[in-house]
Amino acid sequence: MCLEVRKILSFLPKRHLSLIQGICVRCGLGGGRETSRLTAMPTLRACVSSLSCACGSNFPERPSSQPSTLAHIGTIWSPSRAGLLLKGRTLSSRSAAEYEASLTLLTPDLAQRAAGLRKYALTHSNCPACRSAQKWVWLAFDAAYVGDHVSAARMLSSAEEAARHPHGGSGDAKPTASVVPGFKGHRSLVAASDAAYKGRFGGLGFIVSNGHYGMKHWPPDTGMRLLDPSGRSKVLVAELRAAAMAVKALGERAGKAALLLDSAVAISYLHTWQKGDVERMPDGYSLRPRTSGAQPTLVRLAHQVAELPRLRIEHVKGHAGHPLNEAADALADIAMRNPADRRERAEGVVDAFLRAWHARANNTALSQDR
Repeated sequence: MCLEVRKILSFLPKRHLSLIQGICVRCGLGGGRETSRLTAMPTLRACVSSLSCACGSNFPERPSSQPSTLAHIGTIWSPSRAGLLLKGRTLSSRSAAEYEASLTLLTPDLAQRAAGLRKYALTHSNCPACRSAQKWVWLAFDAAYVGDHVSAARMLSSAEEAARHPHGGSGDAKPTASVVPGFKGHRSLVAASDAAYKGRFGGLGFIVSNGHYGMKHWPPDTGMRLLDPSGRSKVLVAELRAAAMAVKALGERAGKAALLLDSAVAISYLHTWQKGDVERMPDGYSLRPRTSGAQPTLVRLAHQVAELPRLRIEHVKGHAGHPLNEAADALADIAMRNPADRRERAEGVVDAFLRAWHARANNTALSQDR
């Protein structure tokens, strides 16, 4: 048996080995038997036909009995050939119609997970992590095609893991920030911020009454192992980081805005900074220079707040039904869990709670024009 063929076969599940017959007619593997059974698995046939045997002969290419809408399963066996598809097509050339058709191969729960990865499956990005997520999605379709839904689930998990990366997601060192249109707000803006923590992972979220919102996974997925500067007060520091995101979003209008938090301790720090005591920091918070050379987030926030004496920093009871606080809490939770479809979920949350906020007949004094 050719060395290259043996290498490929070593990656195949045993139940698929019976489908491989007479791959290389030149070196005599399998006695030159026909490969007709391979037409039942067009992607497998395509993988085999796209490789060369160690004897120097190309594997015979057989026409498929039906057009394939699936990815190149050979990327599992030969990573150096990742991205090659039937007829030389690349992963990025896959159409939305092919993607939708492939979803039907999955079980309902897996199809729902794959639907959340749509933008990665059809991406044209050169980002390695995005392309990795794309590869795993299409490989999940391949696994489902041959009835291996256990492997399909594992591949979708790999795709979801690859999707949690700094390129364009809330796991970035920079937060996901956007705006839901249709909420111009009032002359005096109202913002709310919150943080969530579970184990060693956290999430930050904020929302502004004019439709702006943002969220951030913590610690950020920068691709490097960095020390967490939060110290012993990581929950408090997370609350203040979320507030910093909100203040930044308010921009020039922060001086006449209101900022709502459900953490009384975080509010006490903000009030202290607002009075000019910018040296006070949470216990254990590191003031060492950051890798980017910028000041620590809370140091910047302290100086910003000190210059905003008219910024109203107010306490709101958490989980009491306040629309903006509930929205900020939900955004922080989404950022903490960091799902692949985080942006879609966030936009739904923001739209729903802002509608509730603006529909209130009796908005609080914080949301009224002066």
